[in-house]
Amino acid sequence: MQRSWGFCRVAALGATLAVLSLSCSYYSHYDDEPTFVRQLEDLKAECVRAGERAPTASEAPPTAEGAATLPSWHDEAGRPLLPKAESKRPMTLDDLYVNALQHSHQIQVFSDMPLIRETGIQEAEGTFDVHAYVESEYDRMNEGVGSTLVSTIDDRFIEHKRQLEVGLRKKVITGADVSIAQRFLDKDSNADYFVPERQDSAALTVRIVQPLLAGGGIRYNKSVLHLARLDSEIAQAEMVRQAESHLLEVARGYWSLYAARAVYCQYVRQAEAIEGILKELKARADADALRHQILRAEAGLTNRRADLVRAELAILNAQDRLHALVNEDVGWSQTEIIPISPIHLKALPMDTTRSGTAALENRPEVQQAFLQLRAAAVRLGMNKNEILPKLSLILEGRLHGLEGGRHLGDAVGEEWEVDDTVGGTIGIVLDVPLGNNTAAARLKRRKIEMRQQFNQLRTTVDTVLLEVRISVREATTGWRDFTAKSEAARAAHEEVEHLLARKDIEAMRAPASTYLGDLMAAQDREADAQRALAQTMATYQVAVLNLQRAQGTLLGYTKIGASRSEQGDLPVIRLEKGSAPSQGGK
Repeated sequence: MQRSWGFCRVAALGATLAVLSLSCSYYSHYDDEPTFVRQLEDLKAECVRAGERAPTASEAPPTAEGAATLPSWHDEAGRPLLPKAESKRPMTLDDLYVNALQHSHQIQVFSDMPLIRETGIQEAEGTFDVHAYVESEYDRMNEGVGSTLVSTIDDRFIEHKRQLEVGLRKKVITGADVSIAQRFLDKDSNADYFVPERQDSAALTVRIVQPLLAGGGIRYNKSVLHLARLDSEIAQAEMVRQAESHLLEVARGYWSLYAARAVYCQYVRQAEAIEGILKELKARADADALRHQILRAEAGLTNRRADLVRAELAILNAQDRLHALVNEDVGWSQTEIIPISPIHLKALPMDTTRSGTAALENRPEVQQAFLQLRAAAVRLGMNKNEILPKLSLILEGRLHGLEGGRHLGDAVGEEWEVDDTVGGTIGIVLDVPLGNNTAAARLKRRKIEMRQQFNQLRTTVDTVLLEVRISVREATTGWRDFTAKSEAARAAHEEVEHLLARKDIEAMRAPASTYLGDLMAAQDREADAQRALAQTMATYQVAVLNLQRAQGTLLGYTKIGASRSEQGDLPVIRLEKGSAPSQGGK
C-alpha cells in the first residue's frame, strides 16, 4: 500500500511539473503569422491579376480546319537512311521519355534531391528524441584535518564515494528540458560525525527547465520541423522543374534529329535531280549544251554530295546528343535511331491569360518562391523570439531514501515506503544580454531577407509571365511560319512540276541547255524551301512542348508522374510514364 502511495505521489509530482511547464510556455510565442498569411494571400491574388492583365488579342493563332498535309519526304525521313549503321531502331518521343526516365543519370540526380532534403525532417525530429544516459563516478578524499568539526582516528580525513546515475532526458515541444533520474550513492567516511561510517542512499529526481521567453513556446520549437518540411517541399518543386527542363531538351534533341534526317532526304533528292540533269547536259554536249553549263551541273552535284556528308554528320551528332540525355547503354554508336512520332500540325488555341494563370498555379519556380517566403517568415518569427531575454523556470521534485551499511536496496525501497520523502526545488534563471547585439543583428538580417523574398517572388512571377507570353508567341509564330513555309514549298514544287510538264514545249522554244539550267535552279529553290519547311516543322513541335513547360504542365501533358519505393534500405523516387496523350493528327 505504501509503495502504491509513493508511486502515486511521484506521478502526481511529474504531472504537476509538466502542466506548469506547458502553461508557462504560452508566455513565449510570436503571433504575427495571421498577418503574414494575409499578406501571402494578397500577393497570390496580385499574381493572378498580373496573369489576367497579360495581352491576348494579338496572339491568337489563325484558325485552321483540320490538320495540315505532311510533305512527301516525311515518310522518307521515317525510313533507314544510314547504310553503315549495324542496326535500325524506330523510336517515338514517348519511347525516349521512357528510356530517359529509366536510365538518365541527370534525372536520377534530380530525383534524389527531395530524398536528401527529406532527411532534414527526421534530423529535426531528433531534437525531441528521448536520451537514455548512465553516469558513474568514484571519488576518494584523503585530506589533512584542519577543523575541530572533523575528528578522526589518524588525523586524516578519508572518504570514499561511489555514485551511479541512470535516467532519461528529453526536450519537449514547449522547449523544456525534462529529465527523470535514479541516483545511487554508496559513501563511507572515517569522520566521527558520519554515523554509521558506511551509508547507502537513493534518490529519484524529476527535473524540468522551461524557458519562458527566449527559446520557449510550442510555435518556436515547432519551427525547426516546419522549416525542414518546407525545405523538402522546395526540393520536390526543384525536381519537377529540372525534370521538365530535361524532358524538354530530350524533345528538342528528338525533333532536331528529325529535322536533320529531313534535310538529308532533301539533299539526296536534289543530288539525284542534278545527276539526271547532268546526264542530259552531257548527252547534248555535241548539240547545244555549253561547257560551262556542264561544269556548273558537275559543281552542283559535287556540292550536294558534300552536303550529304555534312547532313549525315548532323544526324550522328543529333543521335549522340540524345544518347547523352537518355544514357541508355544499348550500342547507340552503331544504331540508327529513326523518329516515327506523329507530327503535330494543327493550330492550337492560344490564350495568354489562361496560360499565365496555369503557370502561376503550376510552375515549380512560383511554388518554390512562395515556400521560400514562408520559410523566411518562420525564421523571422524564431528570431523575434530569440531577441527576448532568457528566462527559465526550474522545477524539480525528489524522492530520497537512506540506509546504513551495505543496504542499497533498502534505500531504494525507502524512497517509496516512507510516508514523507518528497522534496523539491523551484527557481528562476534570468540572463539579459546588455546590448543584445547578436540577436538584434540576426533579427535585422531576417527582416531584410523577408523583404528580399517578397521582391524575389514578384521577380519570379514577372519572369514566369514573360516566359509564358514569349512561349505563346513562339507557338503562334511557329504555326504561322509553318503555314508560310508550307505555301512556299508548295509553290516551289509546282514550279518544278510546271517546268517538267513543259519540257518538250520549252525545248522547242529555247536551247535545251537553257531549259535544263532553269530546271536545276528551280529544283535548288524547291530543296531550299523544303529544308526550311522541315526546320519549321521541328521548331513548331518544340514550341508546343515549350508552352506546356512554361505553364508548368509538361509532366501532366506527357502523362509522367512520380512513384516512391524502397531499394534495399534506401528510398527511391522514380518518374514514370503512363499512357501518352494525343499529339494531334497527321
